[in-house]
Amino acid sequence: MSGIMAMLFASGGATYTVTFNSTATVTIPTGCTSIDYLVVAGGGGGGAAAPNANIAAGGGAGGVLVGSAISVTAGTTLTVTVGGGGAGQTVSSRGGVGSNSVLNISPSATALGGGGGGGHTALTGGSGGSGGGAAADGTGTPTGGAGTAGPPLQGYKGGDQISTFIGGAGGGGWGGAGSPGSGNGGNGGVANTSTITGSTVYYAGGGGGGGYLAPATAGLGGGTATTAQKGGGGDGNVLNGAGTAGTANTGGGGGAGGTSTTGNGASGAGGSGIVIIKFN
Repeated sequence: MSGIMAMLFASGGATYTVTFNSTATVTIPTGCTSIDYLVVAGGGGGGAAAPNANIAAGGGAGGVLVGSAISVTAGTTLTVTVGGGGAGQTVSSRGGVGSNSVLNISPSATALGGGGGGGHTALTGGSGGSGGGAAADGTGTPTGGAGTAGPPLQGYKGGDQISTFIGGAGGGGWGGAGSPGSGNGGNGGVANTSTITGSTVYYAGGGGGGGYLAPATAGLGGGTATTAQKGGGGDGNVLNGAGTAGTANTGGGGGAGGTSTTGNGASGAGGSGIVIIKFN
């Protein structure tokens, strides 16, 4: 922090917001008595199918924690850990789990990484901050992974398979659960917003589920086609198309790859997390 900003704090003249896209340390400046924070974990990777065998599901968003007017002491050094997104897969597997993001205030604020979307070898979605969606194999009704209900709430569950329809479910998001698989891929759970930076920004949308043959469609990341409102959630795909990765520093879940009678598409990795601190 610059000397100018420190003087502004000392005179009570300003607040200051710092964004962390990777792991770092920060010292509470002179004159600061409290902080607000946003802690977003890495999103889970989308699942990958096996050709002509099953349909994969979207990854769950990273968990999110918010805090307001948390008392701090000037001169204290805080460690900020920013979690990476879970790995995407090339074939058959559940997506990788996202990594936790941590702000070591007291008590520690630990946002949990998103659960991976179901694949061929593991049809159920992984649990996490938000849960990964359940994959489909046309014969059963596997369940989506659990989110972290709290308190405090970090995210919602992944979508279930409610019938033997051929379509992967969407991963859960910060603002809602993933949609079940049907004849199409389920949409990812919706994102939610933060205004800590002074602008309204969407974070932690779930990844979209995969689809099969035309005219089936894949699920939308964050439950929407509007990019700014996806919260970084990646879209799923159909046939041999690859799922879209979650956007970096949003905690969005990765989209599921598609599948066909002859092949499958790779899934998208989850988006990395972010930590934002506002010094008051």
